[in-house]
Amino acid sequence: MFASCVSSKKYKEAEMLLQKAISKIPTAGELYYALTFVYLQTNNMVKARQSGLALKQLDPDNADYQELYQKLGL
Repeated sequence: MFASCVSSKKYKEAEMLLQKAISKIPTAGELYYALTFVYLQTNNMVKARQSGLALKQLDPDNADYQELYQKLGL
């Protein structure tokens, strides 16, 4: 429901902001999680897997992220 309310321009803006934040705080798993969500909502599975893999390397045992890792085949 949320995804249908947000334009692709907003997703692009969110992607840029998240990438900028990650460059400043590269160990913040929440930023990678949000970025992965953006990529999933825009059907960019290649980038979703890349950011999901970065998240898994940072926080492999986080129970909140396990479903995401499974969805991405990580």
